[in-house]
Amino acid sequence: MRIPSDTGRTHPDTRDPATLARSRLPSLTGMRAVAAFLVAAQHFAEQPGLLPEGGTTDTIRVAFSAFGAIGVSFFFVLSGFVLTWTAVARPDDTAPRFWRRRFFKIYPNHVVTMLIATAFILWEGAPYAAERLSAPEAQLLLVHAFSIDPMVAFGFTGVSWSLSAEAFFYLSFPLLLPLVNRIPAARLWAATGGVLLLILAMPQVATLLPDEPAYPWYPSAWEYWFVAYFPVVKLLEFLLGVLLARLVLSRRWVRTPLPVAAAALVVCLIASPFVPTLYGLTAVVIVGIALIIPAGATADIERQPSFLRRRTMVWLGDISFAFYLLHTLALQFALQIWTRMNGTTTATSAIVLILAGLGVGILSSWLLFQFVEKPMQRRFSKSAGKTRTGGK
Repeated sequence: MRIPSDTGRTHPDTRDPATLARSRLPSLTGMRAVAAFLVAAQHFAEQPGLLPEGGTTDTIRVAFSAFGAIGVSFFFVLSGFVLTWTAVARPDDTAPRFWRRRFFKIYPNHVVTMLIATAFILWEGAPYAAERLSAPEAQLLLVHAFSIDPMVAFGFTGVSWSLSAEAFFYLSFPLLLPLVNRIPAARLWAATGGVLLLILAMPQVATLLPDEPAYPWYPSAWEYWFVAYFPVVKLLEFLLGVLLARLVLSRRWVRTPLPVAAAALVVCLIASPFVPTLYGLTAVVIVGIALIIPAGATADIERQPSFLRRRTMVWLGDISFAFYLLHTLALQFALQIWTRMNGTTTATSAIVLILAGLGVGILSSWLLFQFVEKPMQRRFSKSAGKTRTGGK
């Protein structure tokens, strides 16, 4: 998987793409932690029974209402960037080897968290337990994001739909990358702009879909699913990451200081509750995401300061995949213990429960990372080199 060289570069770095791709990118690992905590912020804010009902709670829920979708989009763009970066460092890689590595990266964690979720749901005894466990075959085959039925798409852990999308990306990547590599470096910006425009257009395209059935949280299930979950549409975000990696590797990326890119992303996040729902899910923040990922990679390559490179951020990034899968279950477990002992929550107890959920989530994520994810990676993902990036 080779990236073509570029003779019309605008960047002073003279290293060829293969050499550049061996650069460590710890800031991208730190970004994974940011993405995971964006998802957790929405799920914690919307967890039934956690926050006392009232005006303040409603405001909090609206403020964080799109953070989950935004965090997952962040993961998808980052995934495309990192896999392209890694592919250049492995020029002799093959599709079967790539698929094997990806399978053992995500599938063991997925199966373990499915088992944990099954045990928790049965212990919890909620009236909808049977529905949450109703489609194990779709979960195991990682095709559940292709369903608009929320009990299929969001069964078991509630968040593994994104693995269904990632599996689709992984299947596509060995076919997609050679096509992207055919784009001349001088046209990369045009291609990137075209993909950005397509992402921005998806909410409008979604309005062509049927108005019924409805989700409990949105009047048209088809529209919401198409923009937020449909793997074919989400592939555009992954493709954007592939193109951004090529821009950096071809030294065509226009330098953007990391603090400026981070500020742009924060502005986009603040704006997300104030735009129409479908636009707030991805479209309003996609430019901010597209700025910060190359900015972080460039900061690492050029050894510029990066808050994302700090040891704590990198450690949280390392366990972020496990945390993403477990954070909701961890909070629900803490909440169940509390309500069985004390009944309803107060503002003070909600804060304690959020901290407890974070603590349990981080600890259980470290255990999953240390005793499942890492051993499986060591056993089945033998590296062709010592490159370390922020890949999922």
